[in-house]
Amino acid sequence: MNNDLTGWFAVRTMYRNDLNVGRYLEAQGAEVFIPMHYVDVKRGGEVRQVLEPVVRNIVFTRTCRSLLDRVKKELESKWAIRLFMNRETHEPILIPEEQMRSFIAVAGSYDEQLLFLGTDEVNYKVEDRIRVIAGPFRGAQGRLLRVKGHKRLVVEIEDVMAVATTYLPPRMIERIG
Repeated sequence: MNNDLTGWFAVRTMYRNDLNVGRYLEAQGAEVFIPMHYVDVKRGGEVRQVLEPVVRNIVFTRTCRSLLDRVKKELESKWAIRLFMNRETHEPILIPEEQMRSFIAVAGSYDEQLLFLGTDEVNYKVEDRIRVIAGPFRGAQGRLLRVKGHKRLVVEIEDVMAVATTYLPPRMIERIG
């Protein structure tokens, strides 16, 4: 793989250092996305809503491969990181821009009813490719699938994870292929 190739990569961190690695990558000029959600945390007898990563130890970053290699070397003694690799080619997974933008449109909404799925949970028959044309997920594209009894948009980052929206009524979607 070309080390100057720029695009979206999935990075696995260790020991809940996803936010630290994300901040470090941003300081190096990389774009970073970590799916977050609100959780209730009790501190000192008071319950507060705190924003936390939905899935620990995964950071999505838009940068060049050479920067990732440099950061990996710089951080190896402090925070171990690894790139998600394609099982067949043994190269880092390069996530298509349009797919990542749809994933961010859905996973970045903080909607409490989103479902985050591991790659082993995305065993489905291929359904229609759709685009959301109205509502908070407008513009997101993926597959229309039945998940937990409801038709939902599922945006999958192959070999990494997937996210499923809440129920989408037919008036909010259009078939694209």
